[in-house]
Amino acid sequence: MRSKVVVVLILLVSSTFECVASDRLTLKDGDVLSGELLEITEGVAVFRTTLAGRTIVSLDELRSISTDSPFRIEFSDGSTSTGFLASRKGKPVLISQNGLLERAIVLSSVTGAVQVKDGESSSLKPGVGVGLWWKSQDSDNFVPYGQLTLQRERDKYGMRSRLFWTFDQDDGLPTVLQAGSEWRLGGTDGLHSRFEFGVERDSELALDLRANLALSLGKRFWEDGSQYFEGDAGFDVALERFDADDLDFVLRGEERRVDNEELSLKLGMRYRRKLFLNTVFSEDFSLYPGVSNTGSLRARSESELLFPLASSLNLELDLTVDFDNEREFRRLNNWQTSIGAGLRWNF
Repeated sequence: MRSKVVVVLILLVSSTFECVASDRLTLKDGDVLSGELLEITEGVAVFRTTLAGRTIVSLDELRSISTDSPFRIEFSDGSTSTGFLASRKGKPVLISQNGLLERAIVLSSVTGAVQVKDGESSSLKPGVGVGLWWKSQDSDNFVPYGQLTLQRERDKYGMRSRLFWTFDQDDGLPTVLQAGSEWRLGGTDGLHSRFEFGVERDSELALDLRANLALSLGKRFWEDGSQYFEGDAGFDVALERFDADDLDFVLRGEERRVDNEELSLKLGMRYRRKLFLNTVFSEDFSLYPGVSNTGSLRARSESELLFPLASSLNLELDLTVDFDNEREFRRLNNWQTSIGAGLRWNF
């Protein structure tokens, strides 16, 4: 009883500093303690708040723990894992350092946890990938590609950024360039906002530049330790410029250069599942029905399979399908399929 009173007093003192504190302990009675998790040892969490200082809370009193830094965790069965402690629908989970895997855990099974030092890990997870890429628009050739990724997943926000390009084997210039970033603001337990922006170029589709900005509301509808499904809905604004100079056919009665401004709905879904041997499958699908140009429709499906080869090295297989019912130039196919295979290093 006395320890409970102490915890409640600390909660009251530390609530003023909740916005700047990075880690959180959620008690079974619903109270939240914000500050810094120092360690877990012998069935207790050692915690520090700004004013109250160091305190000890029994794991039996906790519903979940959320950390902003990775921890090396030991379990009662002798196994160890490294990652971020988080809460999903009020249940404790462990997120891998690369942000790709989640699994449910039982706090009472944790026998020890220490924070990973800055030199051992970074909360931002960069990745580098190289491989070969094939497109149905240019079915004769496999071209080399490169990509850079940056990812961070937390309870209150998340971020994913990607830069992808393919090279022309003749002049070495990129024929396809995709750069974008996606931000989630708010926890996945309820409704959250999403902010996306990107630029894209594809000379084989005469797309000289597409710049877009999307705002939407999203929700994670269900998840367990090995998979989750979430969706979002909002609006997308795109500025497009098409230039037919790089096309290998002659236009008849069509403008060679076209500029568009388009407002569309943005409907998206994301599914991720952990398969055998830590293989991860993910599917991202986006649908853009036209608002300013009623009747227009764009869609993109991106499937990815990651096979772990070593602790940071993965074999990556990709399948991307694009659809546009109103291509700027009539001889271009409405459908385009791309297949990629390569290696990705997640640091």
